[in-house]
Amino acid sequence: MKSLAFNQLLQVINYDNFQKIVKKYKGDKNVKRFKCWHLFKTHLFCNFSKCTSLRQLVSILRSSGNRLYHSGISSISRNNLSHANMKRDWRIFRDLFFDLKIKFENETVFKKNKKFKFHKKLKSVDATVIPLCLNLYSWAKFRSSKAGIKLHVIHDNESKNPEDVIITNANKHDSRVVPDFKIESGSIYILDRAYCGAKTLYSLVKRDSFFVTRLKKNLKYKIIKRNKVSDFLKKKGVKTDWTIRFTREKYYEYTEHLRLIRYKDPVSGKSFEFLTNLFDLSAYTIAKIYKERWQVEIFFKLIKQNLKIESMIGRNENSVSLQVWISLISYLILNWHKYKSKFKRGFCHLVEIIRQNLFKEKSLHSILNFEEYFKKRNADNLRRKQIYLFEIIY
Repeated sequence: MKSLAFNQLLQVINYDNFQKIVKKYKGDKNVKRFKCWHLFKTHLFCNFSKCTSLRQLVSILRSSGNRLYHSGISSISRNNLSHANMKRDWRIFRDLFFDLKIKFENETVFKKNKKFKFHKKLKSVDATVIPLCLNLYSWAKFRSSKAGIKLHVIHDNESKNPEDVIITNANKHDSRVVPDFKIESGSIYILDRAYCGAKTLYSLVKRDSFFVTRLKKNLKYKIIKRNKVSDFLKKKGVKTDWTIRFTREKYYEYTEHLRLIRYKDPVSGKSFEFLTNLFDLSAYTIAKIYKERWQVEIFFKLIKQNLKIESMIGRNENSVSLQVWISLISYLILNWHKYKSKFKRGFCHLVEIIRQNLFKEKSLHSILNFEEYFKKRNADNLRRKQIYLFEIIY
């Protein structure tokens, strides 16, 4: 029997490394049948197939017959799955996520960003709220009638993958999480206006990194120098380029000089004020860098629309965290296979094709490159017809 496409997706994961992580957190202690590997595979199937509930997930898997056995999932029941969601430590899958991320980086799988001439890495920082029902998830309450968790992400704009992820309650402000992130020295971090604060920005500067953010309206500053803006940059939309410093007492923690750039988009006509500690790049380049922050918004859109991250199949905090981390692992796996197979269409189209062929006994490469297969087959048929016509004429 040929290997199922579902199993081929998981070949990127080192099973021995996974077992080391499970042993570290005692994930399979006193477990006889439904182990962490089976739980992981079940949640991956849930992400790829986009099941809407625990009952539906178990029903679809049980109806698969012998293919369920060949997929490596055994002893599946609602009781087993629900109990495993509550008891298996979510940190197992967090460590697996970072293990896979490091592996992909070391293999230099992904393309480098060639939009800019400088060699600094671009990373976008943002957060998104995953809403939950207050009656079912009272532990995640953050408003009088709402519940939810917040996904804080550093997104690598080169690999299009999350660099670092922190999950908190939705009531935690975005800027308070930045000191807990793993910051890489020499990289440029693109921040939303919510992160524009002295403590937040100085936490990046202390770790020898750079930032580009938007200026808050209530932020007080003093102009140190008015840098000259060339006519060429004025045509591009750059209005002013100033060197400033903070003046309010609560901003005294940031004592270094900053750069304030006012920019008007020629297309939309909107005006922006950018704050940065980059002095060696042109003002127009700073404006283009901030546009790259949209990459993290695209990432949030992709995982929410295509993976099982907004509707949960468990109710306690452990099961929710576990499901979110496995969804992020699913994104890494799909993005990796997308690049390796040279899949030319979008991420949404990739998910739909895999969803329809999870338990098919086909090569994953042929599934993802079906267009090239049909082109080659049509070319072969055309060649045979040409040879046949040539033989008839001559």
